[in-house]
Amino acid sequence: MLKNSVTLKNEDHTEVSFHDLRQVLDAPALAGLLDERLNTYENDFQLGKKVGIELLNSHRTLQGCAVRFALGILAGFATEDITYTDDRNRVAIQTAKEVDRLLREDKLKCPPFI
Repeated sequence: MLKNSVTLKNEDHTEVSFHDLRQVLDAPALAGLLDERLNTYENDFQLGKKVGIELLNSHRTLQGCAVRFALGILAGFATEDITYTDDRNRVAIQTAKEVDRLLREDKLKCPPFI
């Protein structure tokens, strides 16, 4: 079951609702949050799978939003020549570019916004 808030581990243990947090999470801030969360050397695929399962069971109309969001991240990786990367990410960038190509050629469907 999804949480609706998180308690920060600061001096006063402030509780912050995700509704309030989303108000300040623009693209750079959300990218920063993902950067911090994913830079842990954990199995990020398994974490993503668990998040997908949580979202699948949380709201009956959010699955399309989540898939569009994930596809949008991949399309963002494919938009320009990436110079700030290393060879460990070569396959990831190739995969993103292939997904982007399939989307542009309408061979992979991006769920419509409803």
